[in-house]
Amino acid sequence: MDHKATEETDLFPRWDRIDVKAAQSAVKDSLSVIESFGRIEYMDVLGLNYSTFRYFFMEAL
Repeated sequence: MDHKATEETDLFPRWDRIDVKAAQSAVKDSLSVIESFGRIEYMDVLGLNYSTFRYFFMEAL
């Protein structure tokens, strides 16, 4: 939750400045962590629906 609370100020401004390969690598790493936690549990904690999750993680690969 701490990470989510600071994404808009800390992460998102940097995200637009990284190259495509680095972005894809970051998404894969993030997805690995999410899968170890549980995809459904992750979406529940963050209040994401599946289409939003897919947009952020699956379509980026």
